[in-house]
Amino acid sequence: IGIGDVAGHGLRPGLVMMMLQSVVSALVRSNPDATPRDLLKVVNGVLYENVRERLRQDEHATLSLIRYRKNGELVFAGAHEDMLVLRAATGTVELVATLGTWVGATRDIDEATQDSRGVLRDGDVLLLYTDGVIEAQNSAGEHFGVERLSGELRRRGSQPVGDIRDGVCAAVTEFMAEQKDDIAILVARYRAPT
Repeated sequence: IGIGDVAGHGLRPGLVMMMLQSVVSALVRSNPDATPRDLLKVVNGVLYENVRERLRQDEHATLSLIRYRKNGELVFAGAHEDMLVLRAATGTVELVATLGTWVGATRDIDEATQDSRGVLRDGDVLLLYTDGVIEAQNSAGEHFGVERLSGELRRRGSQPVGDIRDGVCAAVTEFMAEQKDDIAILVARYRAPT
């Protein structure tokens, strides 16, 4: 699973996102067992060369890559928004930090990139999102924020994942005065093999 966001808006950031999607897809197909860390290092190199050296531009992106295993194990690397995990057993929402650095900003991210691990248990819900969700503003200038997002996840956590996604999107849309950024949300519920 990958989630990211290119800095800025318009054609150039859109092209950078297409580059990211293409490179990640090709790398995963050619080496499906690669760690998220190893994939990110290659993605960064390609993006840096294409954007900084060939195009002479300064776009960069947040990007987290997550390997989601059948046993509930998550292995992830990169830097994007914190992941939210609703624990089915307790009803609590945990923030899981993504420790890393942006891709495309510097030539070498080796020392700043590591694989981290987490575990999903039966019924746990994983929510990934872009900053357009938490930075959405109402007419008073307040952000939707991680706290409201966590509350929406808690409130809707027993629903099917499509309903959680749609409900969260509706809550953000209702909250904001004007949409100024793109919004992406991914919701997944882990079911332990029987």
